[in-house]
Formats: sequence, C-alpha cells, structure tokens
Amino acid sequence: MRSYPMTLLLLFVSFFALANDTTKVAQQQEAESNIKYITEPSITYQNYIKINVPKGFKLLDRESANYVSEEIFQNQPDKDLLGLLLKMDEEENIIYSVYISENKEGYIEDKDASKIDKNEILKEQQKSEKEFYKQNPDIPVKLYFTGWGMDPEYDQPNHTLHFAKVFREGSSDESVLNYQLYKLNKYGYVNITVAADTALLGMIREDIPVLYDMVAYENQSGYGDFDPSTGSYAQWTVGGLVAGKILAKTGILALILKNIKLVLIGIGAAFYAIVRFFKRKKKDEIIVENPENN
Repeated sequence: MRSYPMTLLLLFVSFFALANDTTKVAQQQEAESNIKYITEPSITYQNYIKINVPKGFKLLDRESANYVSEEIFQNQPDKDLLGLLLKMDEEENIIYSVYISENKEGYIEDKDASKIDKNEILKEQQKSEKEFYKQNPDIPVKLYFTGWGMDPEYDQPNHTLHFAKVFREGSSDESVLNYQLYKLNKYGYVNITVAADTALLGMIREDIPVLYDMVAYENQSGYGDFDPSTGSYAQWTVGGLVAGKILAKTGILALILKNIKLVLIGIGAAFYAIVRFFKRKKKDEIIVENPENN
C-alpha cells in the first residue's frame, strides 16, 4: 500500500471528510460536474500543439485540469496549463498524473546540452533551496532536492530534454519523484511533468517512449522552424532548464514553487479519492469536437 505525507493526508481529510454533510456532498457533486475527459484520440491546442492520448491514459480537458488544480488543490491560476493526463490501471484507478503545460518565452538554445554538470546542479539547487525557505518560512510544504532519479539527458535529434529529481518533504522520510520532460519548439517548449511516489520510477521509465511521442507540433512550429530574424530567444538555455533557473534575473529558483504544486497534484490523496469521477459509463463521456485553439 502506498503511503503519503501527512500534509497530503490532511488535505484529503479536509476535502472529503463528513460525507453526510450536505455542504461536502454538494462540493463533490459540483466537482463531478466540472471534471470531464477527452474521448477523442487527440486534441490540438493553440493551433500548433497536438496531444495524442496514449493507450492506458485519460486526458482531462484544459478547463477540467484547471478546475482540479484551482478548486480542489487551491493552487493559483496557471495560464500555461494545457491538461492533466492520468495513467490508469485495469480497474480504472489512477496510478500517476501527468501535468502538461506550455511555455512561449522564446527559442531555447541547446549548445550547452553536452556540458550539463548534474553534481554541480544538485549542489547549487540545494544551496538555493536553503536560502529560499529561510526567506519564505511560511511555505507550508517544503521540498528538498535530494538526488537524481534519472540523470539529465538531451535527445539532440528530437530536441527533447528529460530528467527526474527526487524530493524529500521537510525532515520526514517521505520522498517523491518529479520527472520532467521538455519538448522544445520555436516558441519555447511543452513541459510534461510526472509527480509520483518514488516506487513508480520503474513504471515511469517504461512509459518514457509514450511520453516522448505524446506531443507533436503542427503548422511549422517545430524547433527547426525557428527564424532568428523574426523569432525571439529565451533568457535561458537547456542547461538552465535542468538547473531550474527559469527566472535567473530574479536570483531565485522559480521552479521550487512549481515543484511543490506539481507534487501536490501528482500524489495528493485527494486526487486518488476523486477517481470515481473518471469511472464514467460511455453514455456519460464528453466528446470534445471543437477543442480550443485560442
């Protein structure tokens, strides 16, 4: 049986306790009415990002994904969120979740990809975390980067970066895995994040080819379609993505807060408790015929 940090179990209790309470029942009914998944084999966002739904997974549409993130997990609105992909077992239970988002802050140069120093990155991020939490003592869930679940690897032909970091919550023995995949394009990238129990590392490794092929770019938006005369460059490189220095000019690791959010989404007990919302008969499935392209 999987175990979860006490903080997440408290989250579970606060949302689902007192099932006979009229307010709680109403909340659950509202959640069920707002959570829908896509039954089409693929969906296109922003007129250039095509997401193919892999076999054995279910994809929440963009609206439902934001509902889960904001209303159930009380996260801040995230304009970059495209969807949540759910890995399901044969009994329709959620094994892990995949957070899919986009970034359009510029073309990312990959000349430094072969020079990534994983040991130096670990050392620098641990130092930055220590200072960050010292300056922000009220953050309720503190995650500490303890090591690599998968070393950074950049696929040059496909312009895809991936790695996995292991985080510990506070001073406890609980560890969580944060797998990151960045598929670069001429505007920036699509980020695929799996936040899960470290025991699932083997399964996630097996699913990597599926995650690699899940996102495709259309309408001349691939990495090789970048035109330096008209396009803009990002303020970081591939090495910066691994280090987490997305907003280097601010002097902090902007991904720390994002990692906290993704872990809560990925392994929160409440997320598993709403699995019944996804066990719908075919007559209840929502078919997305005209996905948003704005």
